[in-house]
Amino acid sequence: MDLIGLMINLAVGAGLGWMAQKQVRTANPGLVGNIILGIIGALFARLLFRIMGIAPDGIIGTLSLAAAGAGLLILLVLYLDNEKNNAANPCRRSGKR
Repeated sequence: MDLIGLMINLAVGAGLGWMAQKQVRTANPGLVGNIILGIIGALFARLLFRIMGIAPDGIIGTLSLAAAGAGLLILLVLYLDNEKNNAANPCRRSGKR
């Protein structure tokens, strides 16, 4: 991983983490947590695609790969958090109050 690719992954991951916080407006995992999740997701996607033998070509490939990894990890964590909250409160699932 070259230094420019690493910097792009960190910047895109942090940016997507910040945007996720603005869109979702949730306290969990919070702004810092979303930024960290975005960075981890971007780096994980880069590692996973490199293991599969798919390397992003140029800046556009690196940006799109980082965006996909960061976005998917943030969505996964938010989904799992929502499922945990629904399991803890059965009334929220059925729509009854």
